[in-house]
Amino acid sequence: MLVTDASGIVLREYIDSSRGRELADKGLSLGTVWTENLVGTNGLGTCLATGEALTVYADEHFGRELQRFSCSTAPLIAPDGGVIGALDISTYAQGDKIGQGLALNLVCDTADQIEAAMFRHAFARHHLLALVGSPVADPAQSNALLAVNDSGWILGATSSALLQLGVRERSLLVGQGLAALTGISLDAVHRAPVALNEGGGWLMRLAGNLPRAASPAASPAPKPRRPLDSPLYRAAGSDPQLQRNADICHRVLDRDICILLQGKPAPARRSGQGRSTIAAPAARGPSSPSTAPPFLNP
Repeated sequence: MLVTDASGIVLREYIDSSRGRELADKGLSLGTVWTENLVGTNGLGTCLATGEALTVYADEHFGRELQRFSCSTAPLIAPDGGVIGALDISTYAQGDKIGQGLALNLVCDTADQIEAAMFRHAFARHHLLALVGSPVADPAQSNALLAVNDSGWILGATSSALLQLGVRERSLLVGQGLAALTGISLDAVHRAPVALNEGGGWLMRLAGNLPRAASPAASPAPKPRRPLDSPLYRAAGSDPQLQRNADICHRVLDRDICILLQGKPAPARRSGQGRSTIAAPAARGPSSPSTAPPFLNP
């Protein structure tokens, strides 16, 4: 079994027999590239080119060295519908192509389960609805999933859901209202499983829990203020804005930089001591006040 990325590069290999090791030695191994433009028709490359699950059997391969093999491959689909890789089972071609149906079914089912797992993770904060066969079925076992937001708009669908609903293109489903498309409201599905039509068929019910509310980021605990015996902090008292101004002043004290203090002129009935309270320690500096020049208050 081989797993590739969207470029056809084999990322993982799973070998459990001597025959599998022999296949790996012939090139079906980690790091090899299987795009159609390099190898021609082959299971992995053709699957990635078409986006369809398929089997390339024996002489259907372009390369003569691959015509001894049978390759059954399914695409790996991302939550947004893009092809992100492929899953392949390769073995020696034996008998007729019908005998490869089991391998194709296996890779398709496995790829559907991988897609559903990624879909659940990607839309975990939204409403996940499962298409199931009966009202007592376990929705957690379904690969046919829809993601719906609080307003009832369909945000995404798995490939199995598209198949069950008979919709060929994901774009025809995403962005549609759930009620407009199926005649079923999101509230109705919350209450109980609901039949898609009067004749029975597939039903929808919640898959998993209600969407998780996004937890607000925890605000970092305020750092305790450093106790400084300075006129700035004594003047600031408990006022948050004045404390912030004191912090700013202390960050620039005792540095060889020019500081411009701006403020409104003090009214005649007031002394203007607010600016002086800040300017005096700023001029003297905290580290060597005895050697600082005198501060003159005009």
